[in-house]
Amino acid sequence: MKIILLFALLLLAAPGFAQTIYGLGIITGSNFRGAALNSQGLITINPTTGASNNLAPTAISGITAGQVLVGMDFRPANNVLYALGYNGSATGNNAQLYTLSTTTNAVTRVGNSIRLELGASTHRIGVDFNPLADYLRVTSTNGANYRLAPATGALLATDGTLAYGGTDLGAPQVSAVAYSNSYAGSRATAAYALDYRNGLLSVLSPADGGALTNPKTMSVVILSGPSTGTYGIGQPDAMGLDIYVNPTSRENIGYLTEVTALREGARASNLYRLNLTTGVATLLGNTVPGRSFYNFEIRDVAVALPTVVPLPVELLHFRAVAAPGKVTLDWATATEHNSAYYRVERSLDGIVFNAIGPQVPAAGNSFARHDYSLVDKALPGGATMLYYRLHQVDRDGSFSYSPVQAVVPVYETLVMRVFPNPAKVGAGAVLVGAPSGEKVLVMDALGRAVATGVADATGAANLTLPTGMARGMYLVRAGTKAVRLQVD
Repeated sequence: MKIILLFALLLLAAPGFAQTIYGLGIITGSNFRGAALNSQGLITINPTTGASNNLAPTAISGITAGQVLVGMDFRPANNVLYALGYNGSATGNNAQLYTLSTTTNAVTRVGNSIRLELGASTHRIGVDFNPLADYLRVTSTNGANYRLAPATGALLATDGTLAYGGTDLGAPQVSAVAYSNSYAGSRATAAYALDYRNGLLSVLSPADGGALTNPKTMSVVILSGPSTGTYGIGQPDAMGLDIYVNPTSRENIGYLTEVTALREGARASNLYRLNLTTGVATLLGNTVPGRSFYNFEIRDVAVALPTVVPLPVELLHFRAVAAPGKVTLDWATATEHNSAYYRVERSLDGIVFNAIGPQVPAAGNSFARHDYSLVDKALPGGATMLYYRLHQVDRDGSFSYSPVQAVVPVYETLVMRVFPNPAKVGAGAVLVGAPSGEKVLVMDALGRAVATGVADATGAANLTLPTGMARGMYLVRAGTKAVRLQVD
């Protein structure tokens, strides 16, 4: 007989969606059906509304006594769901890798049990597959950082302790980890780590070394209802993360599950869509209400893997490097097939992108390395951060995007000058270093304009000196800047 964890709810019909999100839940107290404490179940979640599709799941069976499933993820190599069992109080081997059936909710052991030092807590542990190296990354709030072999469940390596390299942000407490581009045949990936203590989203690079790089302060956006607004992430009890790659656009979408702090004797579970570039999490909806007769918490999510055709271009890197007055974009490819051209796109907010510079012709078909570059000299004024991505277009019109690169622009202090100086009556002169688009005036001693011009995007303005102007000293003004010009 099946064990039902929660009573069934009548749910409104939800719109169709392509991806399937699975939620790993656990009973944390008494509930309507009387399920045992620490019983676990697998539910599906609507990726549009965040609502559960089945709050009456079959209990997960086959878990070693005393263990709790602390995380799960789909393995890109075989599209099978794996879960890690852990017992924080066991003195011997305390962890076991399982496969988890999404149809029967039964687990099957993978190899033998091992020992991992993940701390006493079982609800803030990260579990995710590296799609390139095909190993399971396991992290914890105590700084633990491991690699497991999915074929045997054995410990491959104890990696570097999680820490912010060279940045004094305090000790991290990483409660979740997830890899981008998670699909069979993936050629590039990045490991994202969620520090729930400091409210930071970082890139684990190198993952084996444990360095948390490029930390971004996370925020929560609620788009409707009485709590509409933007907030910090607060102090949730638990947070889980998984990344889904859209098979058409190649966009990596983060899905974040949150177990709220205790309120009136219960905790709610919510689902967010996470922007991996900005760290902004937008609430999709409530998955499990925070009511004491539920006591069912969704502590991790796993998104079913898409079928993604490998990109026609194997991108080795795409970089953005700031220098005074410019940003240099360079990229390299290992192979190209049917590739037409590249466009560099820039954004002020990491959301809306616009093309800059000319199209850069691609190699077409090649199995050799090719290096490309483009320099952005027309930096928008006042920006504190610029975001760049590479738009790659094939000969058949299909396209893809690179991961986004964020860079802090460096604005140079322009010195305004005029050449030649002295200048000749009836000849021309060029002003450089003026603010872009600023009107330029050549003024005599009485403040009268005798010649005018407009500074172009590079800050240069061509000036024609009238044949009838008197010889002497003039003032060339552009905005609040001015320089003297001798006319002979």
